[in-house]
Amino acid sequence: MPLYDLMEDAATAEISRAQLWQWIRHQKIQTKDFHRIFDEEVHLIRSSIGTQKFQNGKFELAIDLLKKMITDQEFAEFLTLPAYSYL
Repeated sequence: MPLYDLMEDAATAEISRAQLWQWIRHQKIQTKDFHRIFDEEVHLIRSSIGTQKFQNGKFELAIDLLKKMITDQEFAEFLTLPAYSYL
């Protein structure tokens, strides 16, 4: 599923998610450090776009889905498949 009609965005999201999942599984990064860094990045996004735009969008849903998929014990094949249920 392309993001903003750009397939490259979906591919980048898939690669990034897979890499983070592998880093946690192979102990290249601790789960607690992942959560800390992830939350810092979410805060930066919220600050840069503003609280109202953040709350009016589907950012919380996307954040929860991505964080869950990165920290799940089982690797989901595609980020887009569970996301379809929210469309």
